Amino acid sequence: MNLLRLDLNLLAALDVLLEEKNVSRAATRLGVTQPAASSSLKRLRALFQDELLVRAPQGMTRTPRAEQLRPRIRSALLALSASLDPDGPFDPMQAKDIIRIGVNDYASQVVLPLFYGRLRKEAPGIKLVLEPRKNVSSSKEDLESGQVDLIIGIGRQSEWPKSLIAKRLFDDPFVTMVRTNHPKVKDSLSLGQFLELEHLVVSPQGHDRGIIDDILEKDNKSRIVALAVPHFSIAARLVAETDLICTIPERIARMYSGLFQFKILTPPLQLHVSNVSLAWHPRSDESPCHRWLRQLIAEQSIPSP
Repeated sequence: MNLLRLDLNLLAALDVLLEEKNVSRAATRLGVTQPAASSSLKRLRALFQDELLVRAPQGMTRTPRAEQLRPRIRSALLALSASLDPDGPFDPMQAKDIIRIGVNDYASQVVLPLFYGRLRKEAPGIKLVLEPRKNVSSSKEDLESGQVDLIIGIGRQSEWPKSLIAKRLFDDPFVTMVRTNHPKVKDSLSLGQFLELEHLVVSPQGHDRGIIDDILEKDNKSRIVALAVPHFSIAARLVAETDLICTIPERIARMYSGLFQFKILTPPLQLHVSNVSLAWHPRSDESPCHRWLRQLIAEQSIPSP
């Protein structure tokens, strides 16, 4: 490709077009008319000798060539932005970036409220787009493809792929929720009760087995899992209205304790704390805006004294 023919505005347009897969939405984000965005797409198709976006039953979809280009274009734009003003002060009040963050149910309910209020005050022009994520295992592909810029989730440092950069935000110990007037549980929970009672588990994938079952299995023990639900809010309500018990991270249990009638007890077995982490791809490590946001998230996640 002849770089002399390359218009940097076209690269920015390509990045947005491939992300949105919709000319009208891309035009809105780029601040241009729809005909102008269509013209840019036409020029890009000629430049790369590929359709890039083709019609599909559900709208438009990226071609294989576009899928290859997408992370490279995003990486190039981030690198260019950082290199043009590597040491200049970043002004969050003037920033207009759109940052996509992969979050699970926990992150969206516990971590997001910790920093979003400050973000709105200090950087009102930065737009966050939350992308639901079920587990850490999908994070590498999502970050490498440029589908998301950051991932916030529960996962030990060893679980994050080596190709990513991960920072632990805080730890959250497990607690067990038991309804207030449970007929078999008072103010504490014995291991015998824990194994005898029916459990509810929170699993976006619908799995009825988790870390607790792995720990019990090492001692040749098992619990009774009666139900798996995808969200913590469902679990909290069901615990308050049934005799099921549920073991989840403490922060989210206490968040719902003011809405539903249940007790928060210490589980009768040794459990690893939940490591809540922030992960990103190395290509965005030096981006002034991304670096500022990561620092803000880390600062706001520090537990109050």
